[in-house]
Amino acid sequence: MKFLTDECVSPLNVVFLRNLGFEVYDCRDFGMAGTSDKDIISLARKKGFILITFDTDFADIFRYPLGTHPGIVVVRAKFTNPDEINLIFKRWFTGGNMTHFSGALTILTRDKMRVRRI
Repeated sequence: MKFLTDECVSPLNVVFLRNLGFEVYDCRDFGMAGTSDKDIISLARKKGFILITFDTDFADIFRYPLGTHPGIVVVRAKFTNPDEINLIFKRWFTGGNMTHFSGALTILTRDKMRVRRI
């Protein structure tokens, strides 16, 4: 399972996920900082990446219908400092089967995971 983070996700969070053993790419790895949402989702589709973002625009299933992308994970947090986000990642990205992210829209908070599938 491969992930792509958009520019709102800190490079420190990318390193954290990589240290957990995930294959994670940052949009900056592709020179795409400041790129439109349309171009970010296009890259995710082309490369088969599940997108990780804080941008709630990606949670719009009319704009990004289920089945048209490899998966979108929207992280919702009161504070988006890297330590807070790493706590969320540690809770939801460790100790289990990660297939719930594939092909779905997943909303993560510190206490809750909501998964929407076709």
